[in-house]
Amino acid sequence: ETGDLFPMPESGENMLLKRNDIDFECTLPVGGKLWGKGFLYLSTKRIIFVAVKKSCRQDFKSFEIPLGTMRSPKFNQPIFGANYLSGKARPASGQDQGGPLAGGSAPFSLTFNAGGCG
Repeated sequence: ETGDLFPMPESGENMLLKRNDIDFECTLPVGGKLWGKGFLYLSTKRIIFVAVKKSCRQDFKSFEIPLGTMRSPKFNQPIFGANYLSGKARPASGQDQGGPLAGGSAPFSLTFNAGGCG
């Protein structure tokens, strides 16, 4: 797929896998909700969602969850419906003043609509 957005790797970070057809949803601590359809990237440091098909706002392009700040991760396998990863995203240290996660953690879910997850 040409022309796809790709996350900029951080120093010492390696991208491990990419999954298509992902639904993302996150309820922000200050109110409001972010959602979108796109890709998921898993790296050695974080999970990155990239909105490519549809999103709640024109300026919502991506959301990253550093693995060290993720709380209560749970891989859900419902009898009916697609598998999904849920948990709480917390602001990275030094980023809790301002920004979408100001004020605490935000519940999120990443749904694997195309099957597979690993």
